[in-house]
Amino acid sequence: MLSESVSTTHVAAALILLSFHWSMTHVDVLKFVGKLGQYARQNSGGSAHAGNGDARRISAAMEQLRENSYVETSKLMVHVNGMSMVIIPFIYDRGNAVFMVGILLAAAAAYATHLAIACDKIRLRAQQLKVFVAAYYAITVVCILCGSGFEHMRLMETGQITLFACYCDSTVHVPGQAALALAEIVCIAASSGLQSVSVELVAAPLLKALILIFSSVVLESTMKEGVAAQFRGADAESMVTSFRTMLKGLSDAELLLDESLQITDDDDLLRGALVMESLKGQVFSNLLLPDTEEQDRFQKFIHRQKAHPLSLREERLHVCEFPYGQAVLSV
Repeated sequence: MLSESVSTTHVAAALILLSFHWSMTHVDVLKFVGKLGQYARQNSGGSAHAGNGDARRISAAMEQLRENSYVETSKLMVHVNGMSMVIIPFIYDRGNAVFMVGILLAAAAAYATHLAIACDKIRLRAQQLKVFVAAYYAITVVCILCGSGFEHMRLMETGQITLFACYCDSTVHVPGQAALALAEIVCIAASSGLQSVSVELVAAPLLKALILIFSSVVLESTMKEGVAAQFRGADAESMVTSFRTMLKGLSDAELLLDESLQITDDDDLLRGALVMESLKGQVFSNLLLPDTEEQDRFQKFIHRQKAHPLSLREERLHVCEFPYGQAVLSV
């Protein structure tokens, strides 16, 4: 009777906690699920986005990023695979020599591949990397199904987390992590029997896989947003440069100065494009921005021109380099 009371209390408390949690977080959860669905549609609908230039640029940049980052990752994975080859003989007993040799061969193959990549002997392209990591997942699934024991499962768990940490591609990690969780559940059921399979035993691998899947999707989405932001910044800079070039062409007008540097005539294009009022009678140096460097540069130009007598007492300045208000004036 007491156990039933405790159980009922526990269920009631759990329901209250879950209700409170859902009321506080359901909006964020629904938004996150919506983003996951949108992200899945973007990844699965490659043909639908084939005509999108921005999507193609981001996809190409992500592939290049994966290729370059895996070279650095391989330099670390060489040590991980080497240590695995040292540890494996101590984990598995002599009675299971065939299985131990199989895992050693898999670790040796991974070690050789990562060593070749780290030493720049080979370079795997984006699609080759995807196949390589998918094969790694398949080998890990086979190892989980064929092995047993606490040490063996901890080694497989380390491999599962390593796969997630070393390569960022949710199209591989989502099915791969789901397959690993399913293989672990099948292994538990096969070794302990269906009657001994409890919610706790099933929830542990599923929760681990879900965390890694969500982390993979969020990480890749964040990286794509960063790449997209870089492209937007580069595009904006290109537009600004083009606008400056266009403005320079529009503002290539002339000002006619007398010997006292007063404006005696201003170009109609200058008045229409840069200013609305006439500049006649104003001293040109007073129109420059209050920048010591620009003022000094203008004075040097004037001294240089005075050193070469002109047939006329008037000088023309073109709008280009001396900053006038928000416009750019020069000689």
